[in-house]
Amino acid sequence: MRRACVIMQPTYIPWAGYFHLAANTDIFVFLDDVQLERQSWQTRNRILASGSEVTLSVPLLNSSLSTKINEAQIQKRYDWGSKHLRTIKNSYPDLLRQRLVTDILADAYECTDNLAELNSSILRAFFSLLDIRCETIIASDLECDGVRSEKIANICKRVGASVYISPLGSRGYLEEDGFESKWSIPVVFQNFCPRPYKQRFTNSFQSHLSIVDLIGNCGIQYAKEYISEEL
Repeated sequence: MRRACVIMQPTYIPWAGYFHLAANTDIFVFLDDVQLERQSWQTRNRILASGSEVTLSVPLLNSSLSTKINEAQIQKRYDWGSKHLRTIKNSYPDLLRQRLVTDILADAYECTDNLAELNSSILRAFFSLLDIRCETIIASDLECDGVRSEKIANICKRVGASVYISPLGSRGYLEEDGFESKWSIPVVFQNFCPRPYKQRFTNSFQSHLSIVDLIGNCGIQYAKEYISEEL
């Protein structure tokens, strides 16, 4: 019986392609025990405010270069969460009527000061909102060693996966490492092309924005259909 696995870093309110991966797998592993990259999607994402891109960033406490995602602590010196919520509500008035998205974010902002916990909490809540039914696992709970494709293979074996689903951007290093032949785990590469949808205050579609943009412009039901196409 086919048992598919996706392994992704827990990123901050990511784009629709992230959720498309989750909608097409049996197991989704949050890869939280790898190195933190401050200037990455781990800590930020983009929405549209009055037709212009705005970046929402989660502020972190200073840490060493060897800090892992699950060790990163959020800076609580100022109320960044309220600022993010205010920007989102002002940018997507329809979310005020639905409340579900803003409630998810508000709850997550209040519950933890840990970056990995924040992101995985938000992601699990959005999975539920979008009727994504895959099992979710935290990589650090599995205690799998290795780097690059070796770590991926060890995680796949630990969770009993028979196939690994990967974003297309990882194809280069997986093929360079000879992942399929070395570990005898078939790989299916995602090829998700974001279809244009109506966005407020712009006639020029801007892709790869946070899932908040898709839901805020088109609603939850449309977002479910948008991410549901098969690999």
